[in-house]
Amino acid sequence: MTKILQGTVHGRIIQIEEDLGLSDGQEVEIQLQVKPKSHSKPGDGFLRTEGALTDDNEWDAIMAEIRQARKQERHSAIAELEYDPGNKHSHKRDPRKPWHALW
Repeated sequence: MTKILQGTVHGRIIQIEEDLGLSDGQEVEIQLQVKPKSHSKPGDGFLRTEGALTDDNEWDAIMAEIRQARKQERHSAIAELEYDPGNKHSHKRDPRKPWHALW
C-alpha cells in the first residue's frame, strides 16, 4: 500500500493529519518530501486579491444594493427621531422651527 499523507514534525515524531488505518506497532517505510516554508505575512492574501472584482458587473450590482439598503436604514433611523412636543426633556428639535431658532 502506498499513500501520500500530510503531517507535522515534533522533534523525532511526525504527527499525521489523518488516521492511517494501521495497527499499533506496524512497521512502515517513510519517504519524506519537505514542504517549503511559507514566507507570507498576515494580510498578504488581501493584497493578492486586490482589484480582483474591478470589472465585475455582478459584484457592482451587489454593492449598489448594499449601499441602497444602508441609505434606507439611515433614513428610517432618522425618521424615528420624531419631535415629541409633550416631552420637555426631548433633545430632538421641533421640526416646525428653523435650525437658527435653536440659538
